[in-house]
Amino acid sequence: MAASCLDSIRYANRLEIADVSLQSVSLIIQPKLGRDLSRFKHLFKTHV
Repeated sequence: MAASCLDSIRYANRLEIADVSLQSVSLIIQPKLGRDLSRFKHLFKTHV
């Protein structure tokens, strides 16, 4: 029982770490994506 409890705690920690790293990655990517998207929209408007 204690082992499975420890396993679930480890699993939760792993999930939390994965979640945090995903959030930091999206924080890094989102502004860049936003810039690229606005540039793309601008190009699209000028060509259409």
